Amino acid sequence: TREPAPVPTREPAPVPTRAPPQVVPTEPPPPPAPTAPPPAALVMPNLVGLGENQARAKLADLGITSVVVDYQGRDRLGDKFDQFAPYAVVSHSPGPGTPIGPGTDVVLGVRGP
Repeated sequence: TREPAPVPTREPAPVPTRAPPQVVPTEPPPPPAPTAPPPAALVMPNLVGLGENQARAKLADLGITSVVVDYQGRDRLGDKFDQFAPYAVVSHSPGPGTPIGPGTDVVLGVRGP
């Protein structure tokens, strides 16, 4: 009788190993380039006492084009009605000193005729 032929065994192939990556020292990143300062913030001027057209022109000079006029009579102004000429600004929103920008909506309270 014959003995079965031996089955060749294979040694497991060696697993390749990689050397850890070399750490190369680098220079620290340069500081960021200076940027231009932000534009100066605009503030709402005091428009009270100006005529309606003067107030609109002043706002246009600031880039404000969204202006709503609220004409007010004696019934709403009371004694203040006699202190202002017709079509003079008696109030406005936003008020004086408030930060504003080109997209700001402004309401002018104007004494009616």
